[in-house]
Amino acid sequence: MPEMLFESQHKQSVTNPKQIKPEKKQELHEAAIDCIITDGRPFGDFRRLGMSKFLNVICPGYRGPGRKTVRRRLGTLYHEYRQQLGEVLASIPAIAITVDIWTKKKKSFICLTGHVFNKKFESIPVVLGFRRFTGSHESENIKKYILYELKRLNIQDKVCGIVGDNGSDIKKAINEIKPGER
Repeated sequence: MPEMLFESQHKQSVTNPKQIKPEKKQELHEAAIDCIITDGRPFGDFRRLGMSKFLNVICPGYRGPGRKTVRRRLGTLYHEYRQQLGEVLASIPAIAITVDIWTKKKKSFICLTGHVFNKKFESIPVVLGFRRFTGSHESENIKKYILYELKRLNIQDKVCGIVGDNGSDIKKAINEIKPGER
C-alpha cells in the first residue's frame, strides 16, 4: 500500500534512524530520574543544552526527561514508597523516632526518622516524614506534625521513644507526646 501514499506521508512513514525504541527510552528515563534522586539534581537538568548535547552523543535520538515527567514520576515513586512503608510498619512491634528541624535560606524543614531492628538486632533507619516546616517552631506545631505523621502511618501506639536535639520546643513537644505510654 506504500504506492498509495503522498510523498509527504511516505517521508513520515520512513523510520528515523536516530529514533530510539520506547523500551530503551523508558530505561534511560528511569536512569536519569534515579540520577536526579541520588545526586539531588534539579528536575530540568537533562533538558539543559549541555546535557542534551552530551546525551545526543552517547545515545543519538534520546532526549532526557523534562521537569513535568520527573515530577510526575517522583510523585508515583513517593506514593509507592509510602504504601510499602505502611506495609512494613504494620508488621513491627515497636519503633523509636528521631526528629530534627533545621533552617536553610530562611526555609525550615522537619524530618522524622523511624528506627527499627531486624532479627540480628541491627538498626534500620526509615524516613517517616520529611517536609517543609511552615510557621513558628513552637512546641505545639512540632507536636502536631509528629502526631499527624504517626497517626497517618498508624504507628502512634508502637512508638517506644522519641529523641530530638536540645532545643526547648522540641523537648517540650516530645515530653507532651509521652512516647512509650500505651
